[in-house]
Amino acid sequence: FDVAEQLLDQGVTPHTISSDVHRGNAMGPVFGLPTTPSKFMQMGMSLGQVIESATSTPAKIFDLGEELGTLAVGAAADIGIFELVEGDYALVDSGGKTRRFNERLAPFLCIRDGEVVA
Repeated sequence: FDVAEQLLDQGVTPHTISSDVHRGNAMGPVFGLPTTPSKFMQMGMSLGQVIESATSTPAKIFDLGEELGTLAVGAAADIGIFELVEGDYALVDSGGKTRRFNERLAPFLCIRDGEVVA
């Protein structure tokens, strides 16, 4: 948190945000994709900035042979829908430091190739 906040305070924002989930952090402190954007949002990035950094910007980086990261007509209907949930949440950074936040992103619905995925 400390390093990220220092950079954000200087106007340096990440171009991409990912979960970087692996077996060493899937059970915490990362848990899944919504957690990291939630942390950056609470450190001062807007909802729009974190969504763009976790979706359309990374999609532009990789050449996956199809248009991803957009809601344009004719694009693949691969959509993750998240809910902004208010509450009292403890989020932990990679160094083990805990911060309390009053809202977080939570998965709501996933659509893959136009079909709702359970």
